[in-house]
Order: sequence, then C-alpha cells, then structure tokens
Amino acid sequence: MGHTVTATCTVCGATFTLDYGGGFFFHLLRCNKCGKTKSIGFDELGEWHLRYLKGLPGPYSVASSEHDEYVREHVDVQPLSE
Repeated sequence: MGHTVTATCTVCGATFTLDYGGGFFFHLLRCNKCGKTKSIGFDELGEWHLRYLKGLPGPYSVASSEHDEYVREHVDVQPLSE
C-alpha cells in the first residue's frame, strides 16, 4: 500500500512530503522533473504490466496472485527482462 511521510533532504535540509508505494492494483508513479505523483492502474498499463508479471518468479501480491498466475501461464507476451 502507498504511504505519505515527511522527509528531510540530506544535502540542503529542506523538509518535504513524500508519497511512495502503490497498491495491489496500481502503481504510484513520480515525475522525475516536478515530483508530482500520479496513480496508474495496472489495467491502464496494458501489455507492459502483463510483460512485467510474466517475468516475475511469483505473484506481484497475494491479492492478485490468481490473476498473476493466469498471466504467467496463459498470456502470450514476452516477459520484461528488467
């Protein structure tokens, strides 16, 4: 699950809010330029998420294990190597 914490920069000492993590069925993505976050559902990622699941040695999460196993065994996509 995602979390929000207060963090302090180890270089300049500035304090800021940091959102990290994701959920069982979404990723919380962060822009590397402005720092804003956006929740992206796995269904929005389409084939990229299926390729990611195909390359995992086990399920992404317990909540999605049945779906993840089905993808690994039956969906015809090339797994992501990284």
